[in-house]
Amino acid sequence: MWTSLLSGATKWIDLLGYAYPFVLELLPDTMQRLTDKAAAGARIRLAFADPDSAHVVERDALEQIGGTLPGRIRNALNFCEPLHSEAGVEVGLHAVHLYNSVFRFDNQMIVTPHLYRARGY
Repeated sequence: MWTSLLSGATKWIDLLGYAYPFVLELLPDTMQRLTDKAAAGARIRLAFADPDSAHVVERDALEQIGGTLPGRIRNALNFCEPLHSEAGVEVGLHAVHLYNSVFRFDNQMIVTPHLYRARGY
């Protein structure tokens, strides 16, 4: 389902979460696909949690992942490095507590709740 939604989107791809590396790593050529979609006119917005924010430390403790969430976010941001210079692509950081992650592909959306002591992936 995830690869189908990512591959099929032509107008909008909006991702809001903490790190969501699984979405970015679903296909070996995800970054090139996103670049091509942006070049064809799609608007792509990727919002990651600021790895240096206090709420990331809190979320890491809630999920009991041993201080690894900031690194997971930094890894995802590094993965997205090729997108930073692409027109039509926005990669940014947020500093808000999230209770859901939101993934929109054109007119379809997946909203995943964050569960107490349940790891995000």
